[in-house]
Amino acid sequence: MDLQINSAARRQDRRRMVLDTAVLMIEESGFQGLSLRKLAQKVDSTTQLVYTLFGGKLGLFQELYRDGYRIMTEMFQAAPKSQNSLMYLSTLCWKYREFALNHPVLFSLMFSRPVPEFIPPDVGLLRQQEPVRIMLEAVRTAQRGGMFQGITAEHAVEHLLLTVHGAVQMELGGFYGDQMEASESFGRALRIVANGMNASSPASTRRANS
Repeated sequence: MDLQINSAARRQDRRRMVLDTAVLMIEESGFQGLSLRKLAQKVDSTTQLVYTLFGGKLGLFQELYRDGYRIMTEMFQAAPKSQNSLMYLSTLCWKYREFALNHPVLFSLMFSRPVPEFIPPDVGLLRQQEPVRIMLEAVRTAQRGGMFQGITAEHAVEHLLLTVHGAVQMELGGFYGDQMEASESFGRALRIVANGMNASSPASTRRANS
């Protein structure tokens, strides 16, 4: 039994080493610059290791894709909850930005198509991913508190994601002069979209017309 456990642990360590090395190589040379031969050399092994662990390059990309959602989910789950549901929702959006900045390779693989031949196994089902589910529950909590009454929870999350994703893509693309400017712009965008969704609620409309 101990031998089996040790063997499984070694296999998992090798998987982690190959994945981490692949990310570093992609950061240096781009997705198209990743070759299994060079990757195997980096980890002092042969291409057979990659095929054994992942089935090939597309299997490696699929594992990185899943890794991205796993890490994002863990970050969302670790986000401090607040009695102020809007503050908690804002925290989740900031975590989205933090993930993108800290894991740009995974972010690109999750939300772009940097490798045309790689089609995620759950393409078209991104709304069922755990980070989206967490955001949906946060919006529903806010709605139970009287916020975002003029929009469905699904549409509210869609608006939020469109906003934060667009802002993050601009930041990753070098649109802003520095990180402080990018951070200020991100916070401003969040406030605008949140105020806009709240303004459509019946209570807000009555206040505006009174």
